[in-house]
Parts: sequence; C-alpha cells; structure tokens
Amino acid sequence: MGNVNDLQSFLQKLPEYDKRELTIFDIAGYPHYENVISNFYEFFFTKDEKHGLGDLFLNALISLFPIDWIVPPELQLGYAVKREETTEENGRRDISIRCNNVDASVGTAIVIENKIYHSLINNLKDYKNTGKKNTFCVVLSLNTLKTQEDKVVCLTHYDFLNRVLELKKEESLTIPSKYEFILK
Repeated sequence: MGNVNDLQSFLQKLPEYDKRELTIFDIAGYPHYENVISNFYEFFFTKDEKHGLGDLFLNALISLFPIDWIVPPELQLGYAVKREETTEENGRRDISIRCNNVDASVGTAIVIENKIYHSLINNLKDYKNTGKKNTFCVVLSLNTLKTQEDKVVCLTHYDFLNRVLELKKEESLTIPSKYEFILK
C-alpha cells in the first residue's frame, strides 16, 4: 500500500510549472482518489471533448506499449471511452477504450486500471477476457508495478503524463487556457 511519501515522491518528479492558486479540489483533498483521477483521464482520452487535444492521450499511451503489441487499426478511426464497465466476473474496469465500429457486447481494445493508493489485486485476466479477444490492459500507478499477465503493461502516471506533454510539445498543440490549467 502507498502512503503520503509515495505521493510526495511522485509530485517531486513532475515538471515545474508556474505557481498557482489552490483550487477547491486541492482544498477538499479529492485529487488523490482513483475515481477522481479516472474521471480526468476519461475527459482527456475523449478526443471530441472541448480540451482540443484530440486523440493525443491515446497516442501517448499507445506510444508506450511494448513494440510487439499491434493495436487494431480501427481504433485510430474512432473510439469511445467508458468508465466503470462491469466484467464477466463482476469486476469493474476503471477506463475502457473501445473501437466505435465494435458492438458494446464484443468488448474493448484497451483497458486501463488506475492505481493511486492501492495494491494490484485486480483480476486482469477477467478484464482482458471480457468481450473482445484482442484486449490490451494498462496499469497506471504511482510506482512501477509488476505482473506476469500476458498483454498487460504497467506504467507510472508520471511516465504517461510526461509522454502526453512531450507529444503536445512536438505537435505544437495550443489548447484553451482553462484546459491547459486542468492538464497541468
């Protein structure tokens, strides 16, 4: 299990930004809850949202996949982002990214398990086997986790978000200041 030191270590690795005012979320203490972070991820993964980043988050995630993972090309044509999908064994996927041209009963292409202050005890085999056979699973956590499960990659939030910012810079994307603030 993680603790405050894990969070402080994670935050110290983030790039420096201009000092900002505390938000209501900071004061309320919500930023460290998995569901809250997953809601932010859902917003930024949804390419048609007002943030103006398009599919940058998806591209950043795919760029961190092992080289031998072949992501279905139809995913690039269009996808839907879902939160808290129930699996065949009544598990709950934090975030699912499904090809638009695939029926909901068939499954997803990418499943993201978000970890903040909890160990990895999820049944990732169930997460991958619910629906489509070609489902990739990503575990995002504060610290690098390990699993022996096939087609599962473990990444840190830091590495993923750093890749998002790298691609944003490479693509010279300018987004509305409101969403830039939220992203930072």
